Amino acid sequence: MGKGLALAVASIVLLGGAAAPALSAPSDALPAGSLTYTDTAGESGIAPDLGPVTVTPDAAGQLSFHIVAAGFPRQPLTGDQSEEVFVCIDADRNIGTGSAGGGCDFEFWVFKDRVLSQQLWFASYVNGVRQPTQSPPDVTLTGTGDDFTVSFPAAKIGSPSSFNFYVYSDRVNVFDGASVARDFAPDHGWWTFPSTPPVGHVAQTGTSGTPFTEAAADGQGPIDVSSVVLSDAAAAAVTFAFSISGMKPDPDGETAFYVDADHNPATGEEGREFEVTVSDDPLFGWLYLVYRWNGASWEFEDIGEATATVAAPVDNVTLTVPRSDLGGSNGFDFYILAANYNANGDAAVARDDAPDTQWWTFTPVQLTASQLAKPVFGKPHVVGKPVGGKKITVTYPVKRSDNGAAFPVTSVLGLGPAIGETLLPEKYKVGLGFVRWTIAIPKGRRGQWIQLRFGAADAYQAAFTAKSFRIR
Repeated sequence: MGKGLALAVASIVLLGGAAAPALSAPSDALPAGSLTYTDTAGESGIAPDLGPVTVTPDAAGQLSFHIVAAGFPRQPLTGDQSEEVFVCIDADRNIGTGSAGGGCDFEFWVFKDRVLSQQLWFASYVNGVRQPTQSPPDVTLTGTGDDFTVSFPAAKIGSPSSFNFYVYSDRVNVFDGASVARDFAPDHGWWTFPSTPPVGHVAQTGTSGTPFTEAAADGQGPIDVSSVVLSDAAAAAVTFAFSISGMKPDPDGETAFYVDADHNPATGEEGREFEVTVSDDPLFGWLYLVYRWNGASWEFEDIGEATATVAAPVDNVTLTVPRSDLGGSNGFDFYILAANYNANGDAAVARDDAPDTQWWTFTPVQLTASQLAKPVFGKPHVVGKPVGGKKITVTYPVKRSDNGAAFPVTSVLGLGPAIGETLLPEKYKVGLGFVRWTIAIPKGRRGQWIQLRFGAADAYQAAFTAKSFRIR
C-alpha cells in the first residue's frame, strides 16, 4: 500500500527507562476543564473498540485521560496474544520530534495478557529512542477493564499550553509483535487539546463542484492541502481537484486519498476500502496508484485509463479516477493525507489531513441499475499444466450479477502479486463475458504453491478472484 497508513507505532519494550526529557519552556499552563473526544464506533474488529476519551487538567496541575475501550479485552485472550490501549502525546505539536515516525514525545499504555494483571507503562522519547517505565509513582491508573483513567502531573509532559494526541487499541501476537487488529481514535490525524472536539463522523457532504472546506496552513510542518473539489461530468469517472503545497518529490512525498466506498466504517480497514496515492516523480511527472483492501492487506490494482495532471507554478493537481477504482457505488466517504517522509520512507516528518480527523462524503452522478451490476467469475478453464518453464492459459467466464448475462469486460485488474513469486501475464485478452491470461510458470519452484489473482472490470464495476496451483 502507500505510505500513508504505515503509521509508526512502537511495540512494547519491557525495559527500565530514563527520566522524561525536558521540552522547551512551556508558555502557559493548560486551562482547567474537561473536553470529550468521540471516535467512530464499531470499526475495531476484534481489537478493543475505542469510545469517548475525556481529557481533564485540574487546578492542582494534574492531567487525566479517561478512556472507554469497549471489550478490553475484546475477546478471551489466547496464550500468545495480548491487548494494549495506547495514548500518544505530541507535546510540542511538531511531528518531526519525538518518536521516529510518529511525533510522539510521550506515551502511556495499559497492557493486558492472559497471565499478567492489567499493567500501566509510561514512556518518553530521548533523541527518538523510547524510554519506558513500568508504573512510575507519579502516574496512576484507576478503574479496570474497559473504563479507566490515567493521571499524571502536566509537568511530566512539559506543561504545554496545548498538545496533539491520538489513542489506539491493539491486539497483537506476543512473540512477534504483529498486530492482529487495531482501532485508531480519531480515525486519522490528531486531536488537539484544548481545541473544541469535532462532532460526528462526517465533516461535510458535497456533490459535483462542491468545495470541501479545509483550513489553510493547518498541517504539521510545511505541507498543506487546500481547494478540494470533486466533480463527475461523466458517470464513468470522478475527478479530484486539489492544491498541495510543500510536498516533496517522490519518493519522499506522497498524497493519499482514502475511500470508504460503502459509507460503513466497520468494513475495510477501519472503513478504508480503496487508497489512491499521488506523487510527483522527478522523471515521469505526477503519477498515481490505486490499492484495494482485500480483507487482510492492501493490494495494488491496475489503474486503467486514469490520468493525473498538475498546473505550475502552484501545485494544482487534477486526478481522474474510474468509478470501478472507487468501489462502483453511488456515493462514498473520503479523506486526504499528504505527507513528506524521511530518507527511509517509513516516518512522516510533515503531514496534513483533510479534513483534520473526520471524513467528507461525496455523492456523484447516480449509476443506473445496469451500471451497478458487478462482474461475477465462473469456473475457470485451464489449458496447460503448471510445470516450471511452461505456460498455462486461464480463461474465466464473467457474468453480470443482476441477470446472469455476459459481462462486458473492458480491462483487467490486480495483475502481478502472487504467493512467493511475482508473475505478470505474457498476454491477456478481454471481451464480452470472458477474461483470459497466459502466464509463464517459474522454474525451480517444483512442489511449491502459487496463487494467481485475477481481476476484471468495466468503467463502473470491478471484481477479483484467485486460483492456486502447485508447480510440478
